[in-house]
Amino acid sequence: TALKLDYEITSWLSGDLDLSHKYEKKTREIPKGKENAISAGFLIRPSKDFFVNMSYLMSGRRGNGMDISAYPTVLSTVTNRTYFTEHPGLRRIDVADRNRNTARVQMQWTPGEANVSLSARLTEDKYRLGKGDPTGGDPLVYPGLFGITSDITKSVGLDFSLPVIGNAVVNGYYTYDVGTRYLKSSQISGAGNSATGYSLPGENPGSTSVMLGDPRSVWENRMRDQSHIAGLSMTFVPLAKLKAMLGYDISSTIQNLDTMYAGRLASTATDPYNSFPTSKRMLQTLRAAGEYKMTESLTLAANYAYEKFDANDFAYGNVGLRDASNASIFLGVNPIRNYYAHTVGTGMKYRF
Repeated sequence: TALKLDYEITSWLSGDLDLSHKYEKKTREIPKGKENAISAGFLIRPSKDFFVNMSYLMSGRRGNGMDISAYPTVLSTVTNRTYFTEHPGLRRIDVADRNRNTARVQMQWTPGEANVSLSARLTEDKYRLGKGDPTGGDPLVYPGLFGITSDITKSVGLDFSLPVIGNAVVNGYYTYDVGTRYLKSSQISGAGNSATGYSLPGENPGSTSVMLGDPRSVWENRMRDQSHIAGLSMTFVPLAKLKAMLGYDISSTIQNLDTMYAGRLASTATDPYNSFPTSKRMLQTLRAAGEYKMTESLTLAANYAYEKFDANDFAYGNVGLRDASNASIFLGVNPIRNYYAHTVGTGMKYRF
């Protein structure tokens, strides 16, 4: 449900106000949720070919409670506490309660057939514990400050379109993103036994694993992602019936994970505040496409893309190709290994 108000203040200045309410029902551990948002913006147009658009948004997302009835638990005969054997309270970015603030500005200049646009965006998300706290008020069973606590994303971008000689148009874009995410936990054991809530070396190796936390040993990490994304393409019409495109895209990502606070119990470890080594990714894509108009109704199309992916993972140098029995998979989606790929596609369009 949304309500939008627009008001033209002067011939070159207008403003808008947006109110929205979003309700979701999902088959997840948080079955129902809502999000309320308010945003305000201004459009400044000092001339017919130049404008500036600014906006600011605030929103709050809340769940109606966490359904943890299906999560297995185990009762310790020593501590008389009930421990979870999985992670029902993990604060995740897709379901956790969240407060969001976003500021955005965009400038666009359109002299003639050319087009140049600059944009910048800053988003800050703060996550909080919602309804259905699975600790039951006992921080030693499952501390509330677990998982992601905040996420800050900064982005600047440039894109342009420029006609050149003949029937050719050059398009380009560049985006630089920096994301800083803070994660916190006080988990001290992920393989404890059902009697004591923790494991000693060699003790009950076949027992049920429990998740044990202690607020006295809170640790915090900072994860930073930096991405450069750029592309350049040219579209041209060499013949009256033929339209062609050539393009090149590159995406480069650098990730760092810093241990900001290792916890009181780890304070005697050797240099516990060292950062993890840098992880790098680069994807390059070369694209070509064409359309040929056979008749007024029938158009044939073909495209080709070449991808080259390079990974430099942590302190191990270049990650080489691996066979299927030894593949390293990141979140079950992207293989962290160097590869290249050729993709060819064909099709046709018919207008009745």
